[in-house]
Amino acid sequence: MEKSGMTKEKKYSTEVITLGEPMAVYIAEELGDLRSAKRYRRAAAGAELNVAVGLARLGHKVSYLTKLGRDPYGQMIFDFLNREGVGTGHILWDETRLTGSYLKARVEEGDPDIFYYRKDSAASTYHCVDVRTGFEEGKILHITGISAGVSASMREALQEAVHLAKKKGMRITFDPNLRPALWRTEAEMIETVNGFAFQSDIVMPGLGEAKILTGEQEIGKIAQFYFDRGVKTVIIKLGAAGACLLEPENYRTIRGFHTDDIVDTVGAGDAFAAGVISGILEGTSLEEAVRRGNAMGAIIISSPGDNDGLPCKEKLRTFLKRA
Repeated sequence: MEKSGMTKEKKYSTEVITLGEPMAVYIAEELGDLRSAKRYRRAAAGAELNVAVGLARLGHKVSYLTKLGRDPYGQMIFDFLNREGVGTGHILWDETRLTGSYLKARVEEGDPDIFYYRKDSAASTYHCVDVRTGFEEGKILHITGISAGVSASMREALQEAVHLAKKKGMRITFDPNLRPALWRTEAEMIETVNGFAFQSDIVMPGLGEAKILTGEQEIGKIAQFYFDRGVKTVIIKLGAAGACLLEPENYRTIRGFHTDDIVDTVGAGDAFAAGVISGILEGTSLEEAVRRGNAMGAIIISSPGDNDGLPCKEKLRTFLKRA
């Protein structure tokens, strides 16, 4: 029996909801450009998928909303998500359109070349009606700017998810994840991505992205740009240097973690988001949540895949303790 004056903590079937386009990725096994690569390793990828997998490995309940083609890629992704413990109960299937894919080069340093095969994919037809049928009540909705650029239909679905999350009192985290190739013009990209950022509680851009989106060069002015439009917290990723955690009247830098074993930087931002969100779910301070995000980013860049190096809770704890 509950004591007078005490309220029972609400139980959720899922803690985090995310939606986007998952794809099959072919990762070159030899160094060089995509034209000359002869051997590839296949895996499942996608920004929101990476975040979902990262959170699931850290022990959190995540529901992933999308549409897959009824094809080998779609089935591979579906099976992968199930093995990882990500909620797939609301994933839809398209009998006529295919699941997207892309090629990724292998490099010794910097970001690898990527080539997409995603135009008119099954996920590009995901619609706001689909969101309404699969949206659960949770604590956090995590979205990215990539989904906003996939198609007009996916953009409407993303907006419906934001509407439902606000109606249910959920916190919204947003990673701009700029992909200029998905947009007709840079101006359209900036306007649309910022439109979702302004509706979010926490915005997590990289410094380069933040400069493009705001037109500002100084971190304080970048943060103020978003504060003036209702955003409560801005976290600016600085790569190996860590991240700036900014709230009105409270700016601080959370130092990053050095690693010499850099294999692939793709997915680092998604790992960072998973670390931050996991900290929020577990009630840590925002400083500790960002520190956890920095650690996740440092861990993932030591592996060739977008998500295969994402750690379990024990591995993350061990990394933080040694650091």
